[in-house]
Amino acid sequence: MKYINKYFRKSNLIYLADCSGLFASCLCFIHCWMLPLLLIFIPGLKGDNEWVHPVLCIIALLSTIPMVFKKTFSRQTVLFQFAMVFGNVIMLIILLKHSHLSFRVEMLLNTMGGLSLAYVHYINLGSKKVSN
Repeated sequence: MKYINKYFRKSNLIYLADCSGLFASCLCFIHCWMLPLLLIFIPGLKGDNEWVHPVLCIIALLSTIPMVFKKTFSRQTVLFQFAMVFGNVIMLIILLKHSHLSFRVEMLLNTMGGLSLAYVHYINLGSKKVSN
């Protein structure tokens, strides 16, 4: 039982959350830049999946907004705080105005939001070490 508890410590779970957040943010960035190129060469990929972006934005917002209200947020650098809030605001804009934005604007906002949140997760990973 003590071995199971070792892996489910709060610090390990936060580390895993940052790793998965960094991975998801990087996937978002890759998706936003590669999908238009794939659609040019393989037009059959285009479908009617307009629910994907709102669902992913809601998941990302629900997982990152609580971090803004933690005490540790005020101890972070100004760049970290800006990137965290900026990424969430961009995702909120995308979520609320998804059907009214042009493709280029949406791609630019998705890219900026994904990169800023990836930066936040990368900084968090660099400042923490997994407990043994």
